[in-house]
Amino acid sequence: MTHTPVPSEENQPSPPPETAAPLSDATASGASEMASSDRESRSRWSERARRRALDWNAPPSDPDMVAFQPAALSIENRPAPVWARSMIQLILGIVVVLLVWAAWARMDITVSARGKILADQPNIVLQPLDTAIIHAIPVKVGDPVVAGQVVAELDPTFSTADLSTLRQRRDSLKAQIERVQAQLQGELYAPQPDPNEFERIQKQVFDHQVASFTASQAAKQAEIDTLDAHQETLLENQKQYQAQLSTASEQERMYQTLMGEGVGSRVNLLVARIRRQETERQLASADNEMNEGVERRLQLQAELAALIRETNQKLAEELMAARGQLIEVEENLNKAERRQEMITLRAPVDATVLSVTPLSVGSVIRQAESLIELVPVRTTYQAEVRIPARDIRDITVGLPARLKFDAYPFQKFGVVNGTLEALGGDAQIDKDTQGTQEAYYMGRISLDWNTVDPRIQIIPGIQLSAELRTGDRRILSYFLYPLIRTLDESFKDR
Repeated sequence: MTHTPVPSEENQPSPPPETAAPLSDATASGASEMASSDRESRSRWSERARRRALDWNAPPSDPDMVAFQPAALSIENRPAPVWARSMIQLILGIVVVLLVWAAWARMDITVSARGKILADQPNIVLQPLDTAIIHAIPVKVGDPVVAGQVVAELDPTFSTADLSTLRQRRDSLKAQIERVQAQLQGELYAPQPDPNEFERIQKQVFDHQVASFTASQAAKQAEIDTLDAHQETLLENQKQYQAQLSTASEQERMYQTLMGEGVGSRVNLLVARIRRQETERQLASADNEMNEGVERRLQLQAELAALIRETNQKLAEELMAARGQLIEVEENLNKAERRQEMITLRAPVDATVLSVTPLSVGSVIRQAESLIELVPVRTTYQAEVRIPARDIRDITVGLPARLKFDAYPFQKFGVVNGTLEALGGDAQIDKDTQGTQEAYYMGRISLDWNTVDPRIQIIPGIQLSAELRTGDRRILSYFLYPLIRTLDESFKDR
């Protein structure tokens, strides 16, 4: 059965023209009835078409009309299945549930920061104390070393020569100090049974100085002794002169008495007087010489005391100078011994060799130039991160953090938990590759080793990203905040 397309109201087929041929009464009556029925059918069809135009989604209710529609319109006008209406209701329900969930559920607010792993102890850099020649480097990059192990050797020629010179100078000063102390204390300088070269020299100096001092002291003492003997002689002469003076004076008085009686000789009186006067002159001369001897003795005693005092003063000054030089020499000797120790570079702790200078054996390495760099193995690691200054508002010490290492994808190795232990007090400025300046704060994050995957090898320098949890907010606010900001910034004019 062929379906004829249903025309719309605008494209309705015009009714067939009436024939002009005469019909019989029966035929005319039948045709009139058919024409009337056709007009009613067309009227109903036109009304339905008009309603159809007003509500095109409404399915046709006339089965005959549906039967004569095209296949596309028949499918389009077919009533919607139950599952389709249920799907729309399901989608609407899901949307409502999602909105309720977004208004109730909360999400973490995190601040992301880039950083790297740092050791709690800095790397150990071994450097020569002075310019030296490389003698040997028995280690290479990556080698583990233990505390005290030799990692490099330098040429000891210059340091050994300096050390030997300073040691000889020290021994010489010590021997000199011992000799001077013995002289000051009036003791005999007696070095050890097997004296060294410097002790033998100081022994000779001691003997010479003691002999010279003893000779000077003996000369002064001998002069004093001679003077004392002369003084004793003068004292005896004084006694004699006093006795002679007493006799001469008595004799003169006797002659004087005789002359008064007229029986004495004037010549005898004059002779007696001259003898008395001579005796007095001799006695006076002896007294003067005695006084001069006393003064001379005092002068000699002062000279002897001055000799002793000057000698002791010189010895004391020599002792002070020698002690000062010894202190200086011992300090220089300690430095030289330290330099000698630095000729052989040893690992101070258990570590791993991180880098070795590219200079070969026999090359000259300058003072304080890096020779070997070690990474301690027994140390605590922390994450040093750069927190953008724009996010510093909610950052405080003690915030939890999640660390993701670039070398270990967190999807496979997981994340490492940590805590923000320290925060820089001032912002720092750094320039990126485009030349723009970015401010940031330095932070230190301690690691929770219980959350570290055993497959992760924590070593200094590993790059990472840190997520610091500063709080939470509702999921719905992620959609509302942009809308609120847009509405607030819109519909404004200058």
